[in-house]
Amino acid sequence: MKKTRLFILQSGQTLVEAIVVIGMVMLLVTGLISGTTASLKSSQSGKARSDATKSAQDGMEIIRLIRDNNWTTVTSHANGLTYCLESDGTIIGGSCDGNIKTVDTKLTRTVVFTWLPDNINPNTTIDVHVTVSYQEGESTKTVSLDTYLTQWK
Repeated sequence: MKKTRLFILQSGQTLVEAIVVIGMVMLLVTGLISGTTASLKSSQSGKARSDATKSAQDGMEIIRLIRDNNWTTVTSHANGLTYCLESDGTIIGGSCDGNIKTVDTKLTRTVVFTWLPDNINPNTTIDVHVTVSYQEGESTKTVSLDTYLTQWK
């Protein structure tokens, strides 16, 4: 008789151990899924910011190329207004919503030209401010670059 009772107590104990192990496995899996999700979100955010930074750098190179080819084009826009800077180097006024397309992200690239004050040689240096904005979830993120241009040719 004692052997039968001992067997029954052991089988109940095995069931409790199995439930505890299943609970621990569930906690481990939940932690792994949470960590993977956070890592993927961070990776996507980094890629979008990298695309925006590259687009801003490309914008600066386009502006330098425009300056090198025709200084008058740059000076004619140096009024402090915001312009759209297209991928082909076209500078246009008006709405710029999503004017730059990448594989994953719609970017909006704008440029502002402003004359810098110079009491000795007025109208010789222009501040160029390129801003690229993009959507990340519910919020709008921006990347901005500044440089100064002069007529060096």
